[in-house]
Amino acid sequence: MPYGDIKTLFVMTTGRSDLVATGNLWKLAYFINAGQRWLDRKAIKRDQLQRYMRDVAAGQKLVELSDVRLIKTVFIVDGQGDESELERFDPLDFKMKYANIDDEDTGTPIDFCINISRDQGLVIGVAVTESVNVGDFATDTKWTKGTGWAIAAGVAVKTGTNWSELSQVTGDQNEAILDGSPYRVQYTVTGLTDGDFIRVRLGETYGQRRETNGTFIEDIVARGTTPSIVFDGAADGFAVTLDNVSVKKSTYANAGRTVAEGGYQSWPAHMLRRHFDSIALGPVPDSTYTLEVIGRFYEPRVIGDWDSTYWTEEEPNLLVWAAAYIMEITYRNSEGADDWEAKIDKFLGDIERDKVAEEVVGINKMKG
Repeated sequence: MPYGDIKTLFVMTTGRSDLVATGNLWKLAYFINAGQRWLDRKAIKRDQLQRYMRDVAAGQKLVELSDVRLIKTVFIVDGQGDESELERFDPLDFKMKYANIDDEDTGTPIDFCINISRDQGLVIGVAVTESVNVGDFATDTKWTKGTGWAIAAGVAVKTGTNWSELSQVTGDQNEAILDGSPYRVQYTVTGLTDGDFIRVRLGETYGQRRETNGTFIEDIVARGTTPSIVFDGAADGFAVTLDNVSVKKSTYANAGRTVAEGGYQSWPAHMLRRHFDSIALGPVPDSTYTLEVIGRFYEPRVIGDWDSTYWTEEEPNLLVWAAAYIMEITYRNSEGADDWEAKIDKFLGDIERDKVAEEVVGINKMKG
């Protein structure tokens, strides 16, 4: 059941049709995504351990991990497909072993430690080279227009009540947007309907929601392997006019550390905030490798109507009840919250009994 149907089921279950009205859908998205995270922490799912894989470039010391709950084991796979398990170090021991990591020889990583970064860097320079083609929309080229988007008279205009994207894969003529690199993004918004919003995305990293008209500047570290710039907005549709889009690579000082990925900001001082969990590798990779992480991860957030997760597909009723529980807590209705939690606990108990039965099969020959 995709996210669009989950919203309908939520209204049918709670009677809160006001939450699907224009301007309120962000509240419903908050309840559903917060409820999903709560279920992830509370429930025993059939897939207890999951696998997360991503490429690691030569010289990349830190690898961001999204939605991490638990890291059990980490493997590294080289270009020939040979796989080896990395040895886990706590941060202090890792620091002692790799005290001068930048001066040491690169090679195949053999060690890792979990690194929780909460630091920030100061943007000190912005490149001259533009990563966006036709950012002034002088011609109707280079951009891929979703339903409702049109380019004419030097602007990009979104009309209609549907959700869709305006996107461009960079690198055709200008410099491509690179995974793990910081960028200064600027664009002008007019004609934004009250209650709607628009936001920019570089690869997989979202910028801030813009709910007013104006010219906006923000610094974003691109994430993901697709070098794209994307604009989208409210899930229930939005209307907006977009102009003067610029994306330029930036450099910044960060206490001598190398930037990995993640995060956005719009502070007046243009401080680039990094806030993510990552893995530090030692020694520094000498070529491209594939990192394979075995652990537990939160389900991805649902945004678009066709988004789906474990909970939307396998247990949609539980997800709706969890969203209702979060809603009651938010509005400080403790009695209503207790009712929803009791219902969820009973339902989860049945699921957990199924899990136990599965584990017993083959041990005591339990059948049926």
